[in-house]
Amino acid sequence: AGPGEAKPGAPFPPGAWDVEALEVAPDGRVAYTVNEDGASRLYVADRLGASPRRIDLPAGPSEVGTPTSAA
Repeated sequence: AGPGEAKPGAPFPPGAWDVEALEVAPDGRVAYTVNEDGASRLYVADRLGASPRRIDLPAGPSEVGTPTSAA
């Protein structure tokens, strides 16, 4: 695995001790954000325990998993 990538079977990438949000879809896909040096990074995996891949997002705080209210 390269920098920022988890080893096969690892649930989170190396150094991902600050998981901000985690969502599991009904089909088992997993999305989560981690704080890496003050920036939110999004990772997705086909299932918990599968190797996640990082999705590049614009810089700034994440709102993944944050409930929204209807106006």
